[in-house]
Amino acid sequence: MLEAGPLEVEGPWISLQSLSKGNNTVPCRILRSLYLRANGEIPCDDDFGEQINLGWVPRNSKFSPTEIFTNEKYLAIEEAFNSQSMPWSRICNHCALNRPSDPPDNHLRSKVISYFQIEPTLACALACPGCSRSKQIRQRPGPHTLELNQLQNLLNGLLSEGYVVHNIEYCGQGEPLDHPNFKKIVEATRKAYPVGKQRLITNGNNDYRAKLDGTFIDEIMVSIDGATQQSYEKYRIGGALNTALNFTRNAKEANRKQFVVWKYILFTHNDTEDEIKLAEEIALGLGVDRLQFVRTHSEGKSVTWENKTLPLRWSNSVDTSTPLIERNSLP
Repeated sequence: MLEAGPLEVEGPWISLQSLSKGNNTVPCRILRSLYLRANGEIPCDDDFGEQINLGWVPRNSKFSPTEIFTNEKYLAIEEAFNSQSMPWSRICNHCALNRPSDPPDNHLRSKVISYFQIEPTLACALACPGCSRSKQIRQRPGPHTLELNQLQNLLNGLLSEGYVVHNIEYCGQGEPLDHPNFKKIVEATRKAYPVGKQRLITNGNNDYRAKLDGTFIDEIMVSIDGATQQSYEKYRIGGALNTALNFTRNAKEANRKQFVVWKYILFTHNDTEDEIKLAEEIALGLGVDRLQFVRTHSEGKSVTWENKTLPLRWSNSVDTSTPLIERNSLP
């Protein structure tokens, strides 16, 4: 789900840059983050590094985050960063989150988790071409839906050992809202970390009131790549534009304090100036806080605006890029 763009885009989240103790960034975010997969794995982040499993959260026995964060794999990561190299060069060199020129900073040693990503499920009704979900269902050990006691076990371990969590994001290779008890996941994390900022990334192909009514999430990012059904369904295969737009509208109307983002990935089939203008008009009517256009590196990417400024007219529209494009544009 890296198409979401950079976390540092202005919104309700605590900026990861402001948490870096004087350094703007680190070689990658692995030493300041935690990613829990639906099956209990703790992988090396949600990109190319997910091939590396750094540990497991048990279902029934006590979980110690400190034991995980000081195991031989985490120590190898820190040692590699300190020696100005990458822990797994073949994998790290392909990872969009790799920033090889940046200084290391191990937040985990000071018991600070800047970014906690939770993958509630691998289930999803859509079949987006750029998603690895179907492959991962075949290859990844189950279960494919996060068990609540496993999440609670992790939270108990973090709390008992004094870990602070600043940001929690619900995202992964499936649709978070397709978890049968998604609201209970939010309730558990909110109870554990009541001041932590929460973000949901969703395709919006659900009924908002049925799934979330009464549940506050600081930021809701809805992936809607197109302003007409014809262009939208070319990537969001099996999705309904009106359902996603209604979800977005209801999310904002349910609680005006929720920061609602329409995320629009730019492809060759949805990047005309007329459709960009139409998207801005629809977004204004929906009342969203931000319309975020994302330049992607994925197959079918927009080439029209590759070296041009987007013709944005609405003050709440922003032009962003995927992390890989950002990395490649660094000096």
